[in-house]
Amino acid sequence: MLDFNDKRTLKVLMFVVLFHSSFQILNFTISFVNSYFSLKASPLLPDDLISYVGFPLFFLIPIFCGFSYLALKSLLSNEFNKMMVFVLLTLTILYFIFGSTIYSFIMKYNPYG
Repeated sequence: MLDFNDKRTLKVLMFVVLFHSSFQILNFTISFVNSYFSLKASPLLPDDLISYVGFPLFFLIPIFCGFSYLALKSLLSNEFNKMMVFVLLTLTILYFIFGSTIYSFIMKYNPYG
């Protein structure tokens, strides 16, 4: 069984949070840049469509940047707050499971659509 008072276990969990949040930031950035260039290539599509595509990313990218910052700060200082590790890990797992639902919820309130 995992010993959650052990620094090594908390370090591994923070690596998982850092890896997932960095991957999400990279994924969102690449998908936005890809959609930006594909939407600009067609003169028939309206220019506001780029804002429609990027709206959820204006919320999700800063959240995952915050996760990455907190995880990297903990890993570099080698000081782990057990509650912060569990909160970040829980939010990361919840986004992993319900990511499309969260994205759809944000898109529902998209003012550009």
